[in-house]
Amino acid sequence: MPSYAAFGTPEPVVPSATPSPPPAYGFEATAPRRKRRLWYAVVAVVAVVAVVLVVLWATGVIFPRATSAATTFGDPLRSSQAITAAASAQASAQDGPWTPDSMVGVGVSQSSSSGSTAQELGEQGCSTVWATSTSSVVPATPSSAPAGLVSWWVVASNDTAGDLLLTLVTNVSGTVQAANIVILSGSCTTTFTGAGEMPTSVIDSSTAVATANAAGGSTFLADNAGAAEDLTILGPYWVIIYTTCSFYEPTGTGSEFAIALYATNDTVYRSATTGSMSCT
Repeated sequence: MPSYAAFGTPEPVVPSATPSPPPAYGFEATAPRRKRRLWYAVVAVVAVVAVVLVVLWATGVIFPRATSAATTFGDPLRSSQAITAAASAQASAQDGPWTPDSMVGVGVSQSSSSGSTAQELGEQGCSTVWATSTSSVVPATPSSAPAGLVSWWVVASNDTAGDLLLTLVTNVSGTVQAANIVILSGSCTTTFTGAGEMPTSVIDSSTAVATANAAGGSTFLADNAGAAEDLTILGPYWVIIYTTCSFYEPTGTGSEFAIALYATNDTVYRSATTGSMSCT
């Protein structure tokens, strides 16, 4: 387990409000090395984003290899649209009430599908409380999408029992749709909840990405056309990541840009870092 002391004390949003330092995640060892090496240089909590994606794959929210030659594009959505749609869907989910802890939006040029729980779930330290039997399209994001808008989001919320509900939000037919995919129980839920609850009022993804792009993100995207976008809120932080590594089938080497912001405003939590690394 790495030490987080090297990252120093987080800068407070206001002098009297210093967030607690990110927790140590035992689940971290499963995160792809290409993510960990760069993200440790940015901020400890950013490393957990890789684990979030691992859990999304293992739970069937997204299937890394369930792709086809015919790409389905979605209408890009802001994070605020995803939060509103997810809240409506989660209100009718079993158990609850559900409180949002984190969310991730991904912009890639290839579509996939979701629907059933994969066998790897047990290896990630979780069991399934409930899972949908309906498959959903996980759409690709068009290259013309405005900054900060992507075609799919997953909102993760917990209840008082500590279970985690994952809701997929998309727009592939002109209507924003939110589908509850799975309710999880077990240690993997801390991947989404360990940084604390998501603030009730957060800046929109368009604002967060504008700050990231001004800090070097635009240059990275201009130099790396077609790079994938990972836009994530973990507790009180926005984490913006761009990568040239293939999202669904990473091989070879690539480059990544990463920056962490406070979720309640566009203040930088840890400065942007750009690096080259293995995608596998």
